[in-house]
Amino acid sequence: MSEAVTIDERIALETVDNDLLREVESQWNSDPNNKELELQYALLLAKSHRRDCKKKAIAILSRHLMSRSYTNECLYTISLSYYALHDYEQARNYVEELLRQNTDNSQARELHRAILIKQQEENKQVQDTVTWTAVGVGLAAITAVAVARAFRSK
Repeated sequence: MSEAVTIDERIALETVDNDLLREVESQWNSDPNNKELELQYALLLAKSHRRDCKKKAIAILSRHLMSRSYTNECLYTISLSYYALHDYEQARNYVEELLRQNTDNSQARELHRAILIKQQEENKQVQDTVTWTAVGVGLAAITAVAVARAFRSK
């Protein structure tokens, strides 16, 4: 579980300087064909705690993936962004692709372990919800039968 905590803490500590973000965005808007600026902008967006910024970062980084530029960095950052958005299935897809390409990437392995832990936690919550729902339905059925019998015996 320490991997999940480490990743969660790392995401919580990430900050983005809004002035720098606006400056890089402005530079990129002035030179939209500059892939380096676009990448810098996307990486800054990914560090934001705002969902819309993370989604925009994912979109930009996905375009970089299609052009096969900065593949490792894009895959990792997209995965980390999906993790921060609690979309663990997408996060897992991207980090597993990164690990297929680069099995020695320790950051990716750490993120992958954290994602698996989060997915196990989610699955347990779903199982607990199903179990308690079944218990509730069972109790309701028992109560309904008891009430029906009480009315019949009158």
